[in-house]
Amino acid sequence: MRAVESSVEVDSDGVEFDVQHTKDGFPILMHDKRLKRTADSKEGRSCPLNEKIKKLTLKEIQENCQLKNGEEIPLLRDILSYLETKDLFIFIELKDRPTSRTFEVIETFMNNNPNRVRVISFKYKFLKLVKKLSNVSDFWKEVKTLWVTKLIGRSWRSNGADVNHFFRFNLWLQRLMGKETAVWTVDKKKRLKKLLKSKVDFITTNNPKLCMDLKDQL
Repeated sequence: MRAVESSVEVDSDGVEFDVQHTKDGFPILMHDKRLKRTADSKEGRSCPLNEKIKKLTLKEIQENCQLKNGEEIPLLRDILSYLETKDLFIFIELKDRPTSRTFEVIETFMNNNPNRVRVISFKYKFLKLVKKLSNVSDFWKEVKTLWVTKLIGRSWRSNGADVNHFFRFNLWLQRLMGKETAVWTVDKKKRLKKLLKSKVDFITTNNPKLCMDLKDQL
């Protein structure tokens, strides 16, 4: 939560986070399949750090685990509750298969601002679920999807792609198709300046303050 708050504090244009799902279908914010890299046991408890999140219930996680900085492990609803009144883009990366609860949470908190939501994933089959919802929901018609890829841009079946910034051909290809283009993950000043000048739509960075400062200088 503190990382998300800091992005807001430096006036970032957006924030990106990863979602994994518990055994009982709750979306939590976590990059890895297991908790061991970023979590720890609560005092007097034993967190199953080496177990896959998809094999743990939300109750097991909440009772036994916390982040290494002492924070509770946030749920998707916690983050979106905080962000729903903030004027910035929200990138939700699906690391595993989303549940109906995931889509309900997104729609509940972002109902008035679907145009600010980008659902992204390396797995196109997860993005197809968003497309399916767009056929029956006005909200999901407004939500855009970005296919995350390392190599050749593969966005012809989505609204765009989130590409590895080292592959310049990807950027050219996305523009040729008139698709949204995001790049990841750019932290060096020289590279940030170059990409800002190239006018890509979105840049993922671990240094949002530097990126925003450079953007203001253009």
